[in-house]
Amino acid sequence: LPIWPIPRLDFAAMQASEEAKVRGTLVVRVRDASGLRAADRGGTSDPYVTLKLGPDGAAQKSRVIKGTLAPTWDERFEFRGTLGGARGAQLILAVYDHDGLSFNDSLGEAHLSLASLNRIEFAAEHTLLLEGKKATGEVTIGVEWVDEAAAEEAAAAAERAAAAEKAVSAERAAAAERAAAEAAVAERA
Repeated sequence: LPIWPIPRLDFAAMQASEEAKVRGTLVVRVRDASGLRAADRGGTSDPYVTLKLGPDGAAQKSRVIKGTLAPTWDERFEFRGTLGGARGAQLILAVYDHDGLSFNDSLGEAHLSLASLNRIEFAAEHTLLLEGKKATGEVTIGVEWVDEAAAEEAAAAAERAAAAEKAVSAERAAAAERAAAEAAVAERA
């Protein structure tokens, strides 16, 4: 009898392939920066951050914080897509000094590889050193992947919890009404 080769199943590769198709949102929270270069005459800068996924991604921009070298933005940015697409990209952050009448000055750039992004409890803080000509300082961000399916399940669970709380409150109110009615009847007797 001939022995035919038995194909090996690579379950890890199959799981990775399925996870790559998962739709969701990459959530980036730009927290703050410190040690930025002074680009204005007064010894400060008016910094803001741009973020994009990969060099060809659409840029999103934070608000401008006036007159500081240590801004706190605490802003949330969302990038929708697939987990595989996000894993294959780099998050690019560029910090600029806003100038009203001339070109905005670059204060530095940072790149974060998202290759380790996964769908199970991926939430991490990163402090990224700014690089580039005359760049100083660092930016702190939080990065999290939120599955569409997980987000929908969390919303449904929150709705169920709210409905259960409402039912318990209604039951307590009815019990209080009954107790009050019984007390009134006992008082008359």
